[in-house]
Amino acid sequence: MNLRDLKYIVAVADEKHFGRAAEECAVSQPTLSAQIIKLEDYLQIQIFERHRGNLIITPAGAEIIQQARIILDHAEQIHKISAFATDRFAGTLSLGIIPTIAPYLLPLILKKLASQLPKLTLQLKEAQTHQLISDLKDGKIDAMILALPTEETTFKEIDIYREDFYLAVPENHPFAQKKVIQTDTLDGESFMLLEEGHCLRDQTMELCRLKPSQIGQSLRATSIETLLEMVRCGHGMTVVPELVTKQGRGNICFIPFAKPIPHRRVGLVFRQTFSRQDLMVKLVETMQGIL
Repeated sequence: MNLRDLKYIVAVADEKHFGRAAEECAVSQPTLSAQIIKLEDYLQIQIFERHRGNLIITPAGAEIIQQARIILDHAEQIHKISAFATDRFAGTLSLGIIPTIAPYLLPLILKKLASQLPKLTLQLKEAQTHQLISDLKDGKIDAMILALPTEETTFKEIDIYREDFYLAVPENHPFAQKKVIQTDTLDGESFMLLEEGHCLRDQTMELCRLKPSQIGQSLRATSIETLLEMVRCGHGMTVVPELVTKQGRGNICFIPFAKPIPHRRVGLVFRQTFSRQDLMVKLVETMQGIL
């Protein structure tokens, strides 16, 4: 058993197909299949069930694949430690970021990050929180920027900034004349929020004390921009993070909340075992200096 064998079984698990896994590993399908069979014989455990083109991971196989991901990640960290020994802030960093942060934070920081960390190359992935958490656990990304906390005991979190929430209403709405809005004023009002799966939806409902009955069911939005267009057209109101309000928005009024102000913490999250923790600290300090 070697790292190559572990890469093969992880590729098959990810692709759910021997042919595509072989392409990913740059080997022929017979070679990959034969090597996996040898590994199963060596371990005396069936990792994959094969039946008329269908592929099923056995329960024991799932545990083996999970451990294989960890071993491969640690092996990759060894390579990175060697490669970056002379410059800890150089190389490639795979960074995940959630959709309610990415389009508003990235334009503010990318150019300046490139200027201040010129030898660092960022590979960015935008996805919802649950997907990024899974990817970070599996070693598919190195770190992620999202709303804290994650409540994952194997992760380390560093706060980047705090972001207040604002009420977004059409400019002709009665609330548009208010300098601040009390959360209890919102009782009975109908809101448009992101569809389920977006953490901002849950945060908004909790921090603004919204009831399920207040959430409109006619729109299943996947982006803040869609919600704002609906607000602009006079179809309702929503709640947005502070960075969203920094961009020009005609026909929309953003009203701050009265104390206690609903807000979210945004931070950088990475595995506790990640070898480049000094880079994580440097990245946060750099972003804080930009913001």
